[in-house]
Amino acid sequence: MDSLEINNTISFYIHIPFCQIKCPYCDFNTYENIENFIPNYMKAINIEINNWKKILLPYTINSIYFGGGTPSYISNSYIKEIINLLKSKFSINKNSEITLEANPVDLNLNKLSSYLDIGVNRLSIGIQSFSNSLLKKLGRNHDQKSAIKSIENTFKAGFKNFNVDLMYGIPDQSINQWRSSLIKIKTYEINHLSTYNLTFEQGTPFYNWKKQGKLIAPKDKKVEDMYLLQKELLSEMGYIHYEISNWSKPKMQSNHNLRYWSGNNYIGVGAGAHSYFNNRRFSNIKSPKKYIEKMISRNISQSNNFFKEMSNIGIIHEQEILSSKDILFDRIMLNLRLIKGIKHKDINKEFNINFSRKFKYLLSELVDLELIEENSKITKLTDKGILLSNEIILKFFQEISKPLPLKIM
Repeated sequence: MDSLEINNTISFYIHIPFCQIKCPYCDFNTYENIENFIPNYMKAINIEINNWKKILLPYTINSIYFGGGTPSYISNSYIKEIINLLKSKFSINKNSEITLEANPVDLNLNKLSSYLDIGVNRLSIGIQSFSNSLLKKLGRNHDQKSAIKSIENTFKAGFKNFNVDLMYGIPDQSINQWRSSLIKIKTYEINHLSTYNLTFEQGTPFYNWKKQGKLIAPKDKKVEDMYLLQKELLSEMGYIHYEISNWSKPKMQSNHNLRYWSGNNYIGVGAGAHSYFNNRRFSNIKSPKKYIEKMISRNISQSNNFFKEMSNIGIIHEQEILSSKDILFDRIMLNLRLIKGIKHKDINKEFNINFSRKFKYLLSELVDLELIEENSKITKLTDKGILLSNEIILKFFQEISKPLPLKIM
């Protein structure tokens, strides 16, 4: 998937906001102790999916992703109902990737076998670390033993495709602890790995604890060393680094996430879910309670009517019709996250610009700072640039946002 698809394909993201325990570093739209909402929330999800059926008739679903929250925390029967509904209302590619995020403690053999039976063909397991002391610090509800058991059970159940999440840059995490977690991956020959540099997001307990001095973030040099260590070890293990935070064995990349990063259409269903469709970004109301209360069945056949009616009843919380500048920035931002980088000819063709000329001075500056590789056809981040990717993306945004010079008559 090298560039924007021109055929009518779509992806669905299903947001399950329920957690047994909300982790103190998490700033996603997730909640604990609201299990009483689950039955009516899942009914509302089904209604929202139905509301899309006429609009998306020309589209084929290429991927489905159950995220959260903790989708593995709820009954498998709800997951089965949603998959069956999507299959009955839409055309689905027979090779579509159907991923479900899971916590290690939920993954017993019965549950895993049931997932395969109902159509889930890929898991993303939130292990984060194989160190008991770090798992405790992260507020996770599993330990090293249950993490390893979840991997063994996943293999035993028959899953051929699954991801493991790991974190680095955790307060008090040593280089050796990070190395140990990475070596565990080698032991089990896992085919996909997501590695995240922990960030302290405003509004989370971790952010407040850092502000109060209860947590101390690792120095930049240590984080850089951890990144370089993972690059060395994972490359030796045969993993391909294809996106800033993602590594896979050959041909095992996440199709769903590649569609995000390639600028393709996707529909987010559920409280706080985000969508990108027909050059429009929009998101649903965040509160699960209000989402349930406001969700009403609608017989909508045109996209403009959909946005109007969903906004009128209060489901769509925010929406934005993107300008050509917005779309250009999105393409640059998303393509920079891909290790292969920005292909200038693709941008030139889609936006009728000369990328190298338009960003000449910025590209020269980034090359001098050793943040991007020097190349006239592709702009891709160096290792140093990957660690400063947010700052680089901001520089592109500032460049794109500059007003056009006035013409002197």
